Amino acid sequence: MEFVFYISREELLLRVDKNSTHIYFGCEFCEKLIPSPESVERAVKFYSEILKFFPGDGEVHKNTGKIYLTLTKYEESASHLNKAVQILPGDAVTHNLLGKALMYRERKAEAEKHFSEALRLKPGFMEAHVNLAICLRAQGHLEEAAEQLEKAKALINK
Repeated sequence: MEFVFYISREELLLRVDKNSTHIYFGCEFCEKLIPSPESVERAVKFYSEILKFFPGDGEVHKNTGKIYLTLTKYEESASHLNKAVQILPGDAVTHNLLGKALMYRERKAEAEKHFSEALRLKPGFMEAHVNLAICLRAQGHLEEAAEQLEKAKALINK
């Protein structure tokens, strides 16, 4: 049995295959421009419903955390992204997103750890280099921040 969810008639949001634990995303909410705040709120409600059925799904927690980041609800974002990191410890994107949520909550030392972990997992992750540079600069580590920006710049030139 398969459940199909839509945002609109034209756009498939995701398919949930009841015979397995797979969730297939037809689109990536936070990788697209979202037309209105109402759409974002609908997405939050939708993912909250999905989490009732799949509370241990790291991708759903990650996507919920991304949505809360767009809404500037950093506490909620950090909560979901922390769960996603526990489920998906080897996912560099999730560590980077959690770092961003923690930075916005002024938890810079924790954010630095997650940006660093994202880079350990994926050394060429330019966004994580930039985020780490911002984090280091905010902590007064100007030389280290400059090094991270140079690494990001080198990735652009590749």
